[in-house]
Amino acid sequence: METVVELSAASDGASLIIHFTGGIRAWKSGTNLWDIGPISEGGVPVSKGSFSTEELQKFAGEKGLHAIAFEDCVMSNGAYYSVMRAITKKNENHLFASADEWRNIESNITQARLDDYLTEHAKTDRDELDQVLDAKTSIEAVTGYISDSLRSLGSGFITSR
Repeated sequence: METVVELSAASDGASLIIHFTGGIRAWKSGTNLWDIGPISEGGVPVSKGSFSTEELQKFAGEKGLHAIAFEDCVMSNGAYYSVMRAITKKNENHLFASADEWRNIESNITQARLDDYLTEHAKTDRDELDQVLDAKTSIEAVTGYISDSLRSLGSGFITSR
């Protein structure tokens, strides 16, 4: 005889996961508590917890693990969102959305186009300059569309930079 168990929907909530080299993850389970896994213990993958932030840092240092990414997970009204953010030494601002990255790409392309134009047309009035700015190339338009789409889809969710 077949047994049927009804699954309940996950409740709304959010979590933060830090991904380390070696496939190890630490997920925040409390205000200052972290669970770690998978760790091989007796040849079996297990998770262990609960570590304070300081204990997590010590554990990672002892095992030679390096944090490589943050993952923000959100469950809202039955929809699940998961967004990764790379951890890099050169970038201390990990609160930089993909939409912002694409907007920067568009701005850099526009600036290069504008610099070329101004080199050839040193005396340009404001109306002419506005026309030049509005005459976006297809690449500029696409990067702007991508930025706008990511912003509307993600509602500000943070991703890698």
